Amino acid sequence: MVEKRKYNDLKHGEFFLPEELDNIDFPDIPPHIKLLNPQVMWEKGITGEGVKVAIIDSGCDINNPLLKGKISHICNLTRDDDGDRANVTDYSGHGTHVASIIASDNYNDLVVGIAPNVKLMIYKVIEKDGQARYENIARAIYAAIQSGADILNISLGGSQEAPQIHEAIKSAIKMNVCVVVAAGNGGNGESDLSGLWFPSCYPESIQVGSIGSNKKASKFTTTNHFTDCVAVGEKVLGLSQEGGFEVLNGTSQAAPIVSASLALLKEWAKKEFKRDPSESELYSLLIKNTKTIKGVSRNAQGKGYVVFNKNTL
Repeated sequence: MVEKRKYNDLKHGEFFLPEELDNIDFPDIPPHIKLLNPQVMWEKGITGEGVKVAIIDSGCDINNPLLKGKISHICNLTRDDDGDRANVTDYSGHGTHVASIIASDNYNDLVVGIAPNVKLMIYKVIEKDGQARYENIARAIYAAIQSGADILNISLGGSQEAPQIHEAIKSAIKMNVCVVVAAGNGGNGESDLSGLWFPSCYPESIQVGSIGSNKKASKFTTTNHFTDCVAVGEKVLGLSQEGGFEVLNGTSQAAPIVSASLALLKEWAKKEFKRDPSESELYSLLIKNTKTIKGVSRNAQGKGYVVFNKNTL
């Protein structure tokens, strides 16, 4: 009998075919989701129903069976595939991984997605070579707003100022759309050392940093005083563009955990108060459901890690 590998022994970039997951000792709820305590919402029947999340990224494997029926809109803004607007082929797997963290169905008894009933809007802005033009990111934001997105997930960025993206984000906020952005992976383990990553450090963005499931700041997470909150961005299991599963580290993985959390909070608030919450109200609900980590700099954690609490809902 082959001894199963431990979840904590998994490495960044490891790929598994579905049948290979049986050789890994996965808990039903992986650590990156368990820390969020989404059962508080699931037990209320809150799964993201009626909420649209736009993923501005590298595309998505829209034919993956665990994402079936969840994708309501696609748009390719890159030059890939001759600029075919209806082709959002994900050549890196990054966008597929992000999408699955938010909305994938379970694989057997293994929880993969946090808000499985959201509708996903896929905007491909990252080219096959891994680059993304700022003007295309801005175009995607405007397009998502016009198409009725409630939440934008932007797990990308750069070290150069992005005024056109900033203006687009401001427009999103005016339309009561939350904009969640990964803090970036430019850290060096020194949480008091500030770094700036755009567009996450714009004050209108919800900047998300990364921690491990041990509640320690990830060495790679970019830190600065614009950090709003954190989520687990280490050893995160998600779908791969090759029909399998992949384990990845990064603030790119922490951000969709927060986007999914906002989707759950939005559905809850609509049912609780019989109306749509504003962007500022939804942000306040998010921060209300955070917990400070003792001994971690505010630059590295902001208000703390997102965790649902029965006493705050």
